[in-house]
Amino acid sequence: MMNSSVVSPAEGSQLRQIQPKYDDDLIGSLPLELLLQIVEYLDPADIFRSQRVSRRWHTIFSSETVIMCALHQTLGILGLDSKHVRADDAMTYFRWRHGLECARPVKKAFILYSESMKGRGQFVYNSRRLCYGTFDSNGVGIIDLETGEISEWIDEMNEDEAEEFHYWDFFLSESYLVMMRQGRHPPALWTAWNIQTSQRLVRELPCFPERLWIVKDKMVFFGSTVEPPFPIYIWDLSVDQVRKIGDFGDVWLWHMDADENVLVTFEMNRSKRPLEVQQTKLTLTGQLLEKKQFSLSVSGPGLDDPKLIKDIRPFGRKTVTRLASMNEDVTMVLMYDHAIDELSLRWIDHLLPPKTTELSRLCEMLTPHIFYQWNSDLNRVHVSNTATGTSSMRSYQADVREVTPSEKQPFGDREVLGLVSPDGIQLWFFNPNFAPDFPKQFAFRAMEESD
Repeated sequence: MMNSSVVSPAEGSQLRQIQPKYDDDLIGSLPLELLLQIVEYLDPADIFRSQRVSRRWHTIFSSETVIMCALHQTLGILGLDSKHVRADDAMTYFRWRHGLECARPVKKAFILYSESMKGRGQFVYNSRRLCYGTFDSNGVGIIDLETGEISEWIDEMNEDEAEEFHYWDFFLSESYLVMMRQGRHPPALWTAWNIQTSQRLVRELPCFPERLWIVKDKMVFFGSTVEPPFPIYIWDLSVDQVRKIGDFGDVWLWHMDADENVLVTFEMNRSKRPLEVQQTKLTLTGQLLEKKQFSLSVSGPGLDDPKLIKDIRPFGRKTVTRLASMNEDVTMVLMYDHAIDELSLRWIDHLLPPKTTELSRLCEMLTPHIFYQWNSDLNRVHVSNTATGTSSMRSYQADVREVTPSEKQPFGDREVLGLVSPDGIQLWFFNPNFAPDFPKQFAFRAMEESD
């Protein structure tokens, strides 16, 4: 418990002198010592809501003493010592988290499409860089949101190659931009650029990749096969070398740590209860480090669905696989925390059954626990929180330049969410310390008739 003796004399005197405006303001009438004991049971969201009750409550619940008292327990859960955390920093962090959970950004902006953005395109975001391109071009553009710098990356091809390789996709890491062109016949043609040096690599991969991700200068991907075993490959972009790591069964989740030179895979036997899990740890060159089996005690719908959708995304030391059952309309989240070598599985309690056909197309994980899904029927944003197992439906207000009614394609991370429409991109900034102005950006102007 946080002792009231930590209150500075000046602030304690100021808090005690605040008089309640109404006789029934019981909280505002409490002695400071008793108020602090109550505040310890509040979470950050309660603090933010309390600040909006009245001017008196805003003064009370904005004081450093009350804030740190309320956040004392929460910071302890995060492994942080409240004695070494400034109140302003703590409030910034929790305001940021609260904004993500409640779809309340600190700033909104709108990007109106330029000619190079128009068409049937794709948008990805990583490390404060927005990457965009269209399917009828042979290049992509990158907007650095920190510096405002705009760069173009063109995949130069001869006439035969341009005619043969007609479809493309692209991926972005902290260091590399990778573009894929699919021809009329496999294999696909891949081009990778080092964003810092502009070095360009071009190669054909040994198979059509599925379920891929790039972490720094390593791209891990599964080979496309109908039945197991499924081969896993790693393309080391730093030396332009592709290596087969091994063959695996039904892998539900993998985690790659480029700094530690480790790949961890989890194969599941869904016919067993509790779930049988085989965990394999290898180096990024394929050397076996550890293999173990254990049981995951879980109970819930959807695990037996043969058409289970798996969508994977790494978050530093954690990797998350979102699992969606098409038969039972449920969503689960499988999470691996590499720091403590722990695997967990949770179900999401949706307000409305999710549209599993839209989960991969209209859904984006912003943090290991929070993901946003666009609900095209209600024209709202569906926010799910695996930490609490709950979800909420949030209203969406269109910009005045969004004149074409349509579904919104989300992308982003814990700092920035982008919602793509036929007319442009609405950007939501959640980090109070990162709400930049950059070229192509317009100030958000709400459409009055929007929901």
